[in-house]
Amino acid sequence: MRDSVAVELHKLDHLFLRSMLKSKVLRESNRLTGMHGYVIGFLSEAEGDVFQKDVERAFDIRRSTATKILNLMEENGMLIKVPVAHDARLKKLVVTDDAKKLYAEMKKEFAAIEAAMCRNISAEQIDTILSCVRTMQENLKQ
Repeated sequence: MRDSVAVELHKLDHLFLRSMLKSKVLRESNRLTGMHGYVIGFLSEAEGDVFQKDVERAFDIRRSTATKILNLMEENGMLIKVPVAHDARLKKLVVTDDAKKLYAEMKKEFAAIEAAMCRNISAEQIDTILSCVRTMQENLKQ
């Protein structure tokens, strides 16, 4: 019987999350979750204004999920929502200085975990893994 791709991906995700939860930044910040870290990274590295719709698309999450995440991040002082002049309904998402400091630390820890996870795997194999995972994502979206 062939191994299950879904089960193996789930186990990998679980191990990765467990490693992230050992991270100094997450342990010391009682207001930061793994998803908040991803969103802070996305906002910090984005060029130009970023809105909730951009977060929804980037992480393939529903509007209600994005709203909950962003509202909690705003409550915890990790981002602010700034109205834009051309559309009163839109609010751009801006990372706070406190969140930027957390991101700098998180980025180092994330890189170390990813390096450990990818140890002994060639660049070509990594490219193949990424290609396969992206194809699986597209298959499930259809």
